[in-house]
Amino acid sequence: MILDSVSIYSPNNKNEDIQGDILSNSFRFIYVAIGMFFSGFVSSTLFTSMKLKNSSKLKKEYFSLIMSQEQAWFDKFNKNEFLTKVQTQINAIEAGSVDKLGYVLMSISLFISGLSVSFISFWKLSLTLIAIIFVISFCAFFIFHFIKNSVKEAEEANTKAGGLAEEILYSSFFRKF
Repeated sequence: MILDSVSIYSPNNKNEDIQGDILSNSFRFIYVAIGMFFSGFVSSTLFTSMKLKNSSKLKKEYFSLIMSQEQAWFDKFNKNEFLTKVQTQINAIEAGSVDKLGYVLMSISLFISGLSVSFISFWKLSLTLIAIIFVISFCAFFIFHFIKNSVKEAEEANTKAGGLAEEILYSSFFRKF
């Protein structure tokens, strides 16, 4: 479709042919944009409903697992830190199940379609870019590893700070009464 819109500007086309081709290509792009809008809306709606359903099940499972623990288990762990940690993990799972899963599926489909179009159009350039993909993925692996460790450290600090804050607010609330 894109190559068709570029090829209409060849010197062999007459003036009235160019205007008709531009109009038909414009309508094609509008139809593609409308299709993308509706497919994005449907996927967003489905992933959001999936997130809410999974989040509800996950919270119920956490609650049933906590209630099935013995009394000594509660003495070993700080309940405020545990509550903050559970909520942080559930929020991370919710964010990952909706946003990141949709982006992964979209990126994979864009990669496959872009690679097929590029091999059809410019196969030499495509082979060169495929050789560079390994270097890019190697660098992305190290960046991902660094970010994962940083997020883990920040999450641990957030859990301790959240537990301490809840404990202080809880004790100051009961001191007033």
